[in-house]
Amino acid sequence: LPPGQELTLKVASVIGRLFAVRLLRGVHPIEVDTRVLGGQLDDLARQDFTVLEIPEPDLAYLFKHIVTQEVAYSLLLYAQRRQLHRSVAECYERTQAEDLASLYPLLAYHWGRAENAPKAIDYLERAGEQALHGGAYQEAARFFAEAPNLAGEIEHFRTLAR
Repeated sequence: LPPGQELTLKVASVIGRLFAVRLLRGVHPIEVDTRVLGGQLDDLARQDFTVLEIPEPDLAYLFKHIVTQEVAYSLLLYAQRRQLHRSVAECYERTQAEDLASLYPLLAYHWGRAENAPKAIDYLERAGEQALHGGAYQEAARFFAEAPNLAGEIEHFRTLAR
């Protein structure tokens, strides 16, 4: 892939298998003209890396195969992944502030990958409380159990990075 397309594919892989173009544009580390980004996404779809999942105005693409997303993600340096996850979480907080409750698990995931344990744990607890109040007891237990695991995992990665 040309470097621009490759970078766009890598950034999209951090967002998830399904990625909104608006979010991709908001977290892309290089300011990309809307037409250029649209052209890159069209080319990626033509090459069968992605498929158009949601048309305008909420334009979103889906990685055609989960393996493609995983490979693109694995090509990022660890520090790049961490920064991009942070950007994704911040973008969600900024643009979806009026309805963060539906994003608690997603925010916990991205803050965890950004190695911000306090924010990740806060969102895990919120997601757990939300699930508990909704009667989803197994899901609540999973969120509550994940918080201490996340703190230990982040400390382990920090030790490896030293």
